[in-house]
Amino acid sequence: MRLLKANFKKGFTLIEILIVSGITIFLTLNLISNVIRSRLNITEVARIVVSDIRTAQANALSSKQYKDPITGLVTYRCGYGLHKLDSSESAAQNPPVPANSSYFIFVGRDAQSSGCPAANNAYQSSQDMAVVFTRVLDSRLELLSPTTGNNPRFDDIYFKVPDGKIFINNLHDLGPNPPRKNKVQIIVRKIGVNCPSSDCVYICVYASGKIETRSNVCDPL
Repeated sequence: MRLLKANFKKGFTLIEILIVSGITIFLTLNLISNVIRSRLNITEVARIVVSDIRTAQANALSSKQYKDPITGLVTYRCGYGLHKLDSSESAAQNPPVPANSSYFIFVGRDAQSSGCPAANNAYQSSQDMAVVFTRVLDSRLELLSPTTGNNPRFDDIYFKVPDGKIFINNLHDLGPNPPRKNKVQIIVRKIGVNCPSSDCVYICVYASGKIETRSNVCDPL
């Protein structure tokens, strides 16, 4: 008597389904995470820049002493500021960093040994200035200053001790009397776009000391 062999189709077990589902969920979450990280969050970048500017301003207003990390020597400095790297400075970093979106946090000259000049407050490596650290932002961004005449390039913002007098691109043009301006603007924008737009954030630094971010040009006050 011949036995009939049952022709059952083998299906997936519960464990196999759970394993495949787990792998699928993991890959999906990883893809979403990569997409989120790749998005250009200009607002968050602007907050970082503002935080660094406020730190420099607060250090200048409080005449904070600077401690050399190598020698341990503590000195009073003429001021604190941010300096955007040029092409040669960015290439000299190890590893190299994008010039359009990287800057130094720096301290000015030693107030006791070299004195504090009325001019030449911009960062100069040949002078008695020290880099605290280098900030590297998203390479798809750039920093500009539309308040510098026909040249919108942003180079430096510097707060002088002890009153926090503001210099931008080595010029102090903030004050209550015309024709001086009562604010400076720094734009964080996606490279190549026209501002104002959703790809631009304006950082406004006022003569009063107020610092804020806006989606459009700064208030005239």
